[in-house]
Amino acid sequence: FGRSAQHHIMQAHLAEGGWGVFIEEGMIVLAIGESRVELMELERVEFTINGKVHFQVLNALAATAAAWASGLNPAMIARALTTFKTSTDMMPGRFNVLDMSGVQVVLDYGHNEAAMRALGEGVKALGDRKTVMVIGLPGDRRDNDLLATAKATLPFVDEYVLHDLLDRRGRAENEVPQLLQSALRPDAPYEYAPEQQQAVMQAWKRVEPGDRLIVIADVVDDALHTLRLLSDALAEDAACLTPMATHQGEE
Repeated sequence: FGRSAQHHIMQAHLAEGGWGVFIEEGMIVLAIGESRVELMELERVEFTINGKVHFQVLNALAATAAAWASGLNPAMIARALTTFKTSTDMMPGRFNVLDMSGVQVVLDYGHNEAAMRALGEGVKALGDRKTVMVIGLPGDRRDNDLLATAKATLPFVDEYVLHDLLDRRGRAENEVPQLLQSALRPDAPYEYAPEQQQAVMQAWKRVEPGDRLIVIADVVDDALHTLRLLSDALAEDAACLTPMATHQGEE
């Protein structure tokens, strides 16, 4: 599978009668040798955001190729691609996009440089917004890897809340957050938090409706639990602010 049938490896594979899956004129195409079958329009695959998120396009192509090679009916493949969503129910921690009181919340389990670059591509496809990131990274990584991961966020993050993990994996308290901070732009606002839940709560104070909050999950279930607690609190606050209906009787 690949983005284009013109790639030399794909061309050589198809020339030998091989099976291939690629994009052609906005369509996902199934090919055997010179034979071509258009499966569906890429724009109908919602999780690729109209084909703008490269890594999600590749995920869609890989899934299509695996399913087709396993003998699944192409109609079933198309149906799966159009109904699959990167929601917290289907794929928790994998580029989940939520709306919380007008704030766009992105939850992702990105813990290395390549994952952060892919996340940045996905965020760019969502549009420009002020972006605050909650991030804590495992201590059992080389300093250079941690620094590279932090630097990969610079093109798409404005402010940071940096935190330790509950298991610091041999690092001293605040050692990793301080290392990450050293990779940030000198003018980038930041603050520290002792752990993930507190970091999310602190970051929430930095955003307003229309902004974006990215949470890099350590333990995905814990991150989701924190966001649900925050969402429930926001719902309660909204209910308290809703004016009670009044009845004006005749005097």
